[in-house]
Amino acid sequence: MYAAHAKKHKEQASKSQLEESLELVHRARSDSDRFAALIEITHHVWAGEFTDSDKTTALKAVDHHLLAQLINTDSVPSEYPQDFYKSIALSVFAALSVEQHVMQFSEIKDIMCLVNNVIHPSKRYNSNANPTKAEMYMEMGRDCEDIIYNIAHLQGGTNLLLDSGTASLLLDYFPSCQHSTHILASIAAVLQHQGDAIFVDSAEKLNDAISMAVEKLGHVSNLTEKFEYAKILTSTLQGFSLIEVSVETAWVVPLASTLQKLILLKLHPDDDEVVLLLVEALVSATGPKILDPCVTGSFHLLKAVVARVSVEVYMQLDGIDAENASERYHKLDGVYKLLCGAVQCTAGLGEDADAESIIVVYRKLVDTRDTIIEFLFSVANQELGLPRNHSVVLISVRALAAMLTEITEEPSPNLLKLLPFFNLLCQPVEYADDVILEVKNATQAALENIKMMGMNSIVESVLEEEEEEENDGTQDGAASLQGKFETENSDAKADCANSSANEPLKSFGDLSLNSKEINHINHFKGSGKGVSSKSSTQASQVVDYSMFNGDATDNSKAVSLSPDSPAQNPSKSPVHVSSHSQPEPHIDLHLTWESIEEFKSFKEAVLSFRSKPVPVNVRKVSFSSRGKNSSLKSIQSGGPEQTPPCWLPGPDDVLGFLLPAYLFLVESEEVLAVMAESDSFQVIVNFLQRALSQLLEGKVSAYPEVMTTNALTLVEHVHTASPETAAKMHCFQDLFEIFMLSVPNLVSLPSPPPRVCLKLVETSLAAYKLQMMGSKKSTSLPRIKHSQARFFKAVVEYLKSVYEIRPHKKRPPSLVIAKDLRRIWSSLEESWTSCIAGLSELVTTVEELQDVLVKSSFLAEFLAFLRDSEVPSLEEFPDEAHVIVKALLPLLEAAAEASDHVCQLMLYNRGMEIARKFNLRKLAKHLVRFSKRTAS
Repeated sequence: MYAAHAKKHKEQASKSQLEESLELVHRARSDSDRFAALIEITHHVWAGEFTDSDKTTALKAVDHHLLAQLINTDSVPSEYPQDFYKSIALSVFAALSVEQHVMQFSEIKDIMCLVNNVIHPSKRYNSNANPTKAEMYMEMGRDCEDIIYNIAHLQGGTNLLLDSGTASLLLDYFPSCQHSTHILASIAAVLQHQGDAIFVDSAEKLNDAISMAVEKLGHVSNLTEKFEYAKILTSTLQGFSLIEVSVETAWVVPLASTLQKLILLKLHPDDDEVVLLLVEALVSATGPKILDPCVTGSFHLLKAVVARVSVEVYMQLDGIDAENASERYHKLDGVYKLLCGAVQCTAGLGEDADAESIIVVYRKLVDTRDTIIEFLFSVANQELGLPRNHSVVLISVRALAAMLTEITEEPSPNLLKLLPFFNLLCQPVEYADDVILEVKNATQAALENIKMMGMNSIVESVLEEEEEEENDGTQDGAASLQGKFETENSDAKADCANSSANEPLKSFGDLSLNSKEINHINHFKGSGKGVSSKSSTQASQVVDYSMFNGDATDNSKAVSLSPDSPAQNPSKSPVHVSSHSQPEPHIDLHLTWESIEEFKSFKEAVLSFRSKPVPVNVRKVSFSSRGKNSSLKSIQSGGPEQTPPCWLPGPDDVLGFLLPAYLFLVESEEVLAVMAESDSFQVIVNFLQRALSQLLEGKVSAYPEVMTTNALTLVEHVHTASPETAAKMHCFQDLFEIFMLSVPNLVSLPSPPPRVCLKLVETSLAAYKLQMMGSKKSTSLPRIKHSQARFFKAVVEYLKSVYEIRPHKKRPPSLVIAKDLRRIWSSLEESWTSCIAGLSELVTTVEELQDVLVKSSFLAEFLAFLRDSEVPSLEEFPDEAHVIVKALLPLLEAAAEASDHVCQLMLYNRGMEIARKFNLRKLAKHLVRFSKRTAS
């Protein structure tokens, strides 16, 4: 009842004050009257005395043009400093800039130009000025800081700071600013919403600013201020993408040390969450190595993080249901990512690490893993009423998969029961209310096309179709928003019909349409090599307000405040501040002594409010409301932007983060049996068909290369470790035929992906060996008999292309890795060696392979290299050559044992001399035996 009465009283008071303010505006005839109305409205808005609707009405009634007059006039009374009216304009706008409506002020361009002049390094406050001027200039700087801070937290405000050139001045101004948290928070807002492209050329200055914030975080005793710095640092770290951050960066270890102390304290839940979010941001920016005891000096941070994450996972999953799951998504997503970082760090600890601490951490991680398994088991059994493909479920599967990859234990009964559920999530299905699955066979076309070798007619993948639909929807949405903002522009023009400015009023609301990625692209397109200290949009002319000399002169620089840059909307031209409708610099303005005194009273109220200490015991959110009211939004938001939607990975994404876990789990026979029974391998085969289809079309694959290689590795492991299981699965039979038909086409592409190609060859050879072991009824070899020679020829030539034998005129030839593969050879060496070993096994029984080796230049060139080399033994070859030679010698010996034609080729290339030179007894034995047999 009291609350309703208070609300009614405020509404009545607001209406009364609004009527009085509008009456002042209506009766205003002189400059002083207009100024009095402006101050009256500003005071009520600043003091929060209007209701929201009345505040909007009052802001529309503000005399915007008077602000421009205050900035541009030279008719300042002689008893005041020359820039006195400019200081008034800044103070008024600083009070109004907390409201979103100010983004529609046409005079905002003049304001931002004035702000730039105040904070520009060449226009700094002169300490030799008289006390009156010195105090005024300091207040102007403080007002500018408030304006920048307020604008940065408005919708589209960071775009305005970027386009006006203000953002590029912040790091230069920071060392001399008066309120460091305001400038740091503004820099953080720009980083978060625009990315770090604008600061790439000023990375050192940015690191200096962050170092100061880290120092303040550690030494400030006031908890409110301490956690303000923590929130700023969180937003700053979340904006890093182009600027590299590592444990070697100056501020990283000090920040980790401070967080190590804070996370061990018993804090209020809200403050505790602030610390946790900062830890998440730090680990995300620098990698899990920052948790390593070798970096922080002790196990305290890692143990504290693991314990904190364990509690958070339990709290967020406890009592979760269809109604609150989406609200908990963002908190869980961050906690899961931090959990994965802790798991990686723990897995990478050396043997010399403290065993007792490792056990403590490991037990906590196992408890957390079991909590996630229990949650997913409840979802799989439909005990929670949560959709099986809900975002929270899928990120839980992602986190669990990452943990299973590192924490190796025998799979629990619940985990075994979850495997069919995991497989269900990896299929392109639609979930009905009763969870009836309609399986879409999206790979049939790819399978048929690969078998028919008609790769040019392969249909577009389902993923590309979905992306096109999303793009169409995005364009329609953008067009709708654009229409909305154009309507707002029309309303704003009507409101300012009496303004003497020639340029139509523009709305800056549509600046918020720019995405971080578009801004990155626009910056680099505009500058060629990043963003310099001058904004790339400064191209025409701008008013130089000559802050500290009183002269109004033109400057050669310009500021563009374009809501629609050409890159975003080609149909619109950018709006330049002063190339069209710049107000005249000499504008007469006459304010009475009473008006100025009224402003001073308002200014004193503002200064008094600023000087009041912030109460420490502010109202906090209780534990019971944390699930619904996470402070994530307040920490991350640099403005009233919408909370980003929940990430909804597709079936292939789910398979992508499950594959590494499958690679470890299939070591267990129980897991292998369950996966085979639930058709998990059929889903993997379907994926490989789609991935190979895209690669064979010469497209950039929609699937990460590592995902395709992981799938191939899993298939190869089943073939080699459990051939009985592999032989029973019909999907592997089909996949083998696809391998045999697609390998020649894939390796003959202009730029075949080496990791995928080598792993595909390796897996194909393992599958071929299994086919040879199978019964005549189950083998596919007779059906693809005519394709085998083509397959082996392509394999041999591709494996040969990995290295080069370079001849020299005056010294022996050298064997080196091919130039385009040398950079990644360390990741290819094992797979290439396995491929050669696979050929060595098959050459003894496969006539097609023997014929290929005889007809190819592969053996002849290698024998010539061995013959002409001058090293006394095999161990004397350089590292790269030693690896190649060591792998190829068993192939030589196996081929000589199997084929007379190969022996004949070797003898022709002085094979006996090579065998004696390098003491290759097995090779010599086969060649001698062949020679005796042919001689007789």
